[in-house]
Amino acid sequence: MLIYIECEWFTEKRITFKEKLNIVVGDRANSNSIGKSTLLKIIDFVYGGETLITHSKDVSEILGHHSYIFKLRLNKDYIFERNTGTPTFLYLHEPDGSKLELSTPDYLDFLRLHYTSSIEDLSFRTVVSLVTRVWGRENLDVRRPLHNFNQESGSQCIEWLIKVFQRFGPLEDMSIRQANLLAEQKSLNAAAKQSIIPKITKTKYTKNTEDIADHEVRLDKIRNEISSLAISINELIDEAVLEQKAQKNKLLEIKMSISSELERVRTNLEDNKNISRRSFHPLLQIIPSLNLEKLENIESFHNGLTRILRKEIKEKEQELSEQLEVVDAQISICNAAIAKALKNTGNPAFIVDSVIDISLDLSKLTKENELYDKFSELKKTIKDLKESLKEQKTAILSSIEGSLNTDIEKLVSFIYGEVRASPKLELKPEKYSYEIPKDTGTGKAYSNLILLDISLLRHATIPFLVHDSILFKNVENKAIENILRVYQSLNQQSFISLDGEIVESTSAKSLVESCAVLYLNAEKLLYTVDWRKDEGNVTVD
Repeated sequence: MLIYIECEWFTEKRITFKEKLNIVVGDRANSNSIGKSTLLKIIDFVYGGETLITHSKDVSEILGHHSYIFKLRLNKDYIFERNTGTPTFLYLHEPDGSKLELSTPDYLDFLRLHYTSSIEDLSFRTVVSLVTRVWGRENLDVRRPLHNFNQESGSQCIEWLIKVFQRFGPLEDMSIRQANLLAEQKSLNAAAKQSIIPKITKTKYTKNTEDIADHEVRLDKIRNEISSLAISINELIDEAVLEQKAQKNKLLEIKMSISSELERVRTNLEDNKNISRRSFHPLLQIIPSLNLEKLENIESFHNGLTRILRKEIKEKEQELSEQLEVVDAQISICNAAIAKALKNTGNPAFIVDSVIDISLDLSKLTKENELYDKFSELKKTIKDLKESLKEQKTAILSSIEGSLNTDIEKLVSFIYGEVRASPKLELKPEKYSYEIPKDTGTGKAYSNLILLDISLLRHATIPFLVHDSILFKNVENKAIENILRVYQSLNQQSFISLDGEIVESTSAKSLVESCAVLYLNAEKLLYTVDWRKDEGNVTVD
């Protein structure tokens, strides 16, 4: 429980809070920039939030960095201090007057231990941030009330709700298993993409199955006919020789094609010769007026082109020669294999080599198919697990949805005192909707956020809520009165700001007064400095 907050810049140096409902009261005129929202952001700040730093930068710009000292009553009283200039750590004030430095993450762990330890799967800030609805934050969308920020996905909101209701236990094991399987699938796919392991298609799998069966038949045949060794060897040799000859014939065709092209290239090289000045002398005898210098210039140009062409032709010659060398090397390998096979006639070692070759190929095909089976089984397991998880999550969400909607209906009936359409929350595993009655105006729409948050606190161990005055805009006074009574009925602390006619309403006066922790107006601001004036900062006495 928050007991008080102190600040040297406060008009009232210490603001003391009540056990349940705490109201920051504005004036009837709805005066702006008097500090109502800022105090709510300070409450968020003392509970480890950053909204004061990110959304109210003008406070530190005008006042300079400053500290807030606050007391929390938990298993005992604790006094902490947090400064706007050093939000990454706090000080714990010891009874002897000393200060112990505490990092903000350690402080948040401390808060979780004392406030939200029963919600095992969420941090303290994750639990309280959604129901801290202050002007400027992204959680004021009336149609997306479970979104703490705009980019949050629907599935993240659903997971938050399940965890807050402490219903995540049955899903946790399946979620962890699914995450592990997805990680394994991702690793296998990455390995296959890098060609570390083979990944084959269904067609290749079927072909492999046929080849595996064929290899096993061949091995069985060798085992069964081992007594007639010579015949078996000759059959294997014939098969091996035919295979190598077929390969050699293909290589010879390729060689012929390359050789023909190489011959044409070399002929082109021979034909590209330069014409010298002496070659023109016979012409000069026939045609005395012939301009040798002009002919030489023309020929020089042609020779330049020829040099370029000769360079390209030489490069092509080199490329074809290299290709020819590769083909010749492969032909030599075929010739060696044929010679080896023919040499092994009557040699038992050959059958051993054949068995090894078949076995190696069989092992390769088997491994490919085993990995295919692993990929397929993994995919099926993930799919089945996902469906099972979805089914169980749907059942849990149906229960939560029913509880919240029933409670919201009761709240609507109490707050408005008449039969009115209630907002309906619909929860699905990956998304949700919060349907608001069609005849709802802006005020009623914002009040539906209040209804949902109150219902959440009535069902879950969320330690407090923070509601800014914008949520009460255009809501009729009688309804606000009843909403205040509902806040009072909660077991947790509520921090709200309120202004407008309701603060002076006769029927609500005693209720507001009993829950008010601070009164602010155009003359009495939260801080002693008034920066609403254009001409400069004004210190308020």
